[in-house]
Amino acid sequence: MSTHASQSGARVFLWLLGLTLIALAGFIVYMATRDGGGGSGTLAPGLKNDDHARGASSNTLVFVEYSDFECPACLAAQPALRSLYAEFASTTTFVYRHLPLSQHKNAELAALASEAAAKQGKFWEMHDTLFDSQREWAGIPNDQAKAYFVKLAEGLTLETVRFAVDMESEELRVRVRRDADEAARIGVRGTPTFYVNGVQLKVKSFDDLRVALLALNAVEGFATSTTQ
Repeated sequence: MSTHASQSGARVFLWLLGLTLIALAGFIVYMATRDGGGGSGTLAPGLKNDDHARGASSNTLVFVEYSDFECPACLAAQPALRSLYAEFASTTTFVYRHLPLSQHKNAELAALASEAAAKQGKFWEMHDTLFDSQREWAGIPNDQAKAYFVKLAEGLTLETVRFAVDMESEELRVRVRRDADEAARIGVRGTPTFYVNGVQLKVKSFDDLRVALLALNAVEGFATSTTQ
C-alpha cells in the first residue's frame, strides 16, 4: 500500500471517529437539555452588562447558575462548580444569578451582602466566602447574620461601614429581586438550576455537569472548525 493511500485511509478514519464523537456529544447534549417536565422550557436571558460573570471574555458558551447562598444543595454543588470553572474558564463564561428562596431566612440578606461586596469589586470573593461559611450563619437571627456578614467583609478587607450601608440599600435589593423575578418568569422552580446558552441543563448529578460541558465544548469546537 502506498504512503498516500495510508494517509488517506488515516484521514478517513479520523473523520469517521470525529463524526462519531460529535454524534455522541450531540446525544449527551440532547439528554442534558431535554425538558423532563421540571421546567417551562423557556430560554434564560443572555449575558447582561451587570451580570456577575467570570471566565472567558470571548466565548461560545455561557453557563448560568440560579442559586441561593443559604441553600444546602447549592453548597453541595460548589466543589463541582469550582472544578468546572478551573477546567473550562478559557472557553466558557460562568454567571451567577440570585434566587433567594423564602424558606431560607437569611438568603436575601446573603445575596445583598454579595452585592455590597460587588460594589467594592469583590463579588466572587464574597460568593465563595458565603458558601464556605454557610453552616455558621444559616438560620441564625437576621441581625446576627447581618453582623456576621460585616465580619466576613472585614476579612475580605472591604470598607465595612460602606459595606453595611450598601447591604441595606434599595438599589441592591432591586438588583437581587430582578434576578429572582427573572427566574420565576422563565419557570425556575428551585436551586441550583443551570443553563447553558439559554437552555436548561437537566442532569441527575453535579458530576454530570462536566459531561455536559465537555459535550457542548466538543460540539461548539467542531462547529467553529468547520466554519473557518
